[in-house]
Amino acid sequence: MSQATGERLFGWRHAFDHPATVCIVGSIVGVLVVATVVIVALRVAGRLQDATYQELKRRMLSWFVLAPLMVGPVLLGAAWTIGAIGVLSLLCYREFARATGLFRDRLVSALVALGILAITFASLDHWYGLFAALMPLGVVVIAGTAVLADKPSGYVQRTALGVFSLLFFGSCFGHLGYFANDAGYRPVVLMLLVAVELNDVWAYVSGRLFGRRKLLPATSPNKTWAGALGAIALTTVLVVWLGAYV
Repeated sequence: MSQATGERLFGWRHAFDHPATVCIVGSIVGVLVVATVVIVALRVAGRLQDATYQELKRRMLSWFVLAPLMVGPVLLGAAWTIGAIGVLSLLCYREFARATGLFRDRLVSALVALGILAITFASLDHWYGLFAALMPLGVVVIAGTAVLADKPSGYVQRTALGVFSLLFFGSCFGHLGYFANDAGYRPVVLMLLVAVELNDVWAYVSGRLFGRRKLLPATSPNKTWAGALGAIALTTVLVVWLGAYV
């Protein structure tokens, strides 16, 4: 392994070269600390009901686990970033396969998992030709191999689910991982992660404060129009401001 490749994959010493990275990581730590202090202070003052306090406590504990898991690999280097995103892709696909029943078709599921692993390898090797070719090749392999099950009934459904899974969890997450091959990837990836996670937080807060009308009651009963619109507005402002800085 050349020195340049080693620095690209494991160059944790350059984690805070970009001032935006320092700002984002510092803000994450600061928000977690301040939010914890505020919640405890409100509880001590008797301003929070027990149910609300327990819910906020669970959310804060989850954030204290999630934040290092998301930020840590990005700071450690490209290899850790790409690897973590590859694992995330597989876990997301696992949940999707269970929810849709695709896991029952072991052949298609195995092909999707292999496709995700191949895309992760191509990202890690900075091999864009292979990375770009794997998506159409994966579609052809899934569509062709699914015939071997000799089950005409349901062929279109399982093939479509397999192709969608590869494109959604392999290609989309794969592009996020491929960002790590750029020398200045850290602030970009951190900005995306923060925007996505704060979108969820702001949706919760806006929904609790102003939410009345349900957005998709059959699909996600707790989501409201107010939460969705509030999250879109606040996330857009964040990215417009932070994007220029990054």
